[in-house]
Amino acid sequence: MDISLSFLIPLIMLIVVNLAESAREVDVIGIFLEADRDVYLFHLFWLDKPVRLIGDYTYVLDKVLGDNDQPTFGRLNLIHWLNVTLVGASLLLIVFTATGVVKYLLGFIIVVFWMALPLLEIEEYDHMMRTFTDPLELRSLSVHVVSAGVLGAIPLLLTTFEEGMGLEFQIGFSAVYMMLVIGQVNLFLEELEDEFVRLKQRGVFDGYET
Repeated sequence: MDISLSFLIPLIMLIVVNLAESAREVDVIGIFLEADRDVYLFHLFWLDKPVRLIGDYTYVLDKVLGDNDQPTFGRLNLIHWLNVTLVGASLLLIVFTATGVVKYLLGFIIVVFWMALPLLEIEEYDHMMRTFTDPLELRSLSVHVVSAGVLGAIPLLLTTFEEGMGLEFQIGFSAVYMMLVIGQVNLFLEELEDEFVRLKQRGVFDGYET
């Protein structure tokens, strides 16, 4: 493995950990209760409308139900999106540059880290664990873990066909893969919002002061 990669991957993971600590400081409940769903923290100006449209359509489950609004969690949306993007890019970097056992060892560590990411970012999981009684009510973490595990395994399994992975293939695969990664982020946030809706319906947030 190139020595630069041995420094780059830990650096990226350190950045992700620090971003996750920032995410834990977000008042997710307060933002969920009070934020206007039409107001976004990050705006792309003239590109905003088409990009939002693409983002909306990646919320697969709610699109089926006729609701394609994006969840409103303030900075958490952007931080989680950035973290998962960095993790996914790190995994691709390892797959396309590392060799031998090191590739699979580092890849496995990255995938496990990816699967555990919401636990590092979202303090409110402790609150939900004390509230929900049906395991199916608290499924956002399960959705994230399963989808991250599947997406993480795909590039590692592709190394079986390493001889056929030329530059054009790597570029094309990386583009499609990162689109799937973004879709995974959106699916997780949508599941998380559904859990917050159920908490609100039960009156758990009554009297909450931001």
